[in-house]
Amino acid sequence: MKSFSAGKIGWAGLVTLALAGAVAVASPAAADPTGVALVEGLTGNPSGVEFMDYVRAGQVIRLGPHQTMVLSYMASCVRETITGGTVTVGTQRSEVQSGQQPPESSQLTRPVARQV
Repeated sequence: MKSFSAGKIGWAGLVTLALAGAVAVASPAAADPTGVALVEGLTGNPSGVEFMDYVRAGQVIRLGPHQTMVLSYMASCVRETITGGTVTVGTQRSEVQSGQQPPESSQLTRPVARQV
């Protein structure tokens, strides 16, 4: 088995190889925008989303009538429990069509510093 040597391909070859590797690593990250919410709970097996996935604004998730998903939004601290329907992920909350989004969807509060 022959060993790899930088002298055999030259500096131009090494630079090309390094750039190709950087593009291969960066491409998946560039194709997937930052997630705005975390899937904390999931029943059933809806297409395109899994437990503990980050979902992005504008993503559409179709839930069957008995499938439930719990989303926690990072920016607004809103936690939603959604059963069935078509869910469009927003930046602060979800829009749900033909499903149930009970009023107990809650907003977590951040602790307030007390003055002594």
